Amino acid sequence: MTDSLSMLQRLRRLQTSQAARSLAATLATEQEALRSEQDIKSTRRREAQASPAEAPGAYASWLPVSQAALQAAAGAAQAAAADVQAARTSLAEARAAERSVAHVAEDRTTKAQRKAQRKAENP
Repeated sequence: MTDSLSMLQRLRRLQTSQAARSLAATLATEQEALRSEQDIKSTRRREAQASPAEAPGAYASWLPVSQAALQAAAGAAQAAAADVQAARTSLAEARAAERSVAHVAEDRTTKAQRKAQRKAENP
């Protein structure tokens, strides 16, 4: 029985570790998406200030492409934020499961110690 419980504890620790790594990777993806979105916004600002005076025709053709790129980047950032939330939830669930198994192990250890103590007191 103890072996199965210790195996369950190891599995829960592994699950928590994997969830933490997944969260870290998802956070990195989110940061990259946010950086990309900010880069597009700053490029748009710079080009919007320069383009109309220099080449109005080029600016008019560039604007819809830039808008589509900005919308795609914003969509990617929103998706990444949702993924981060899901990863955080997964990590919280894994940690709760790990704590639950640890609690069960502590309860079993305490009961076994009490039983051993009673046997020692009443031979």
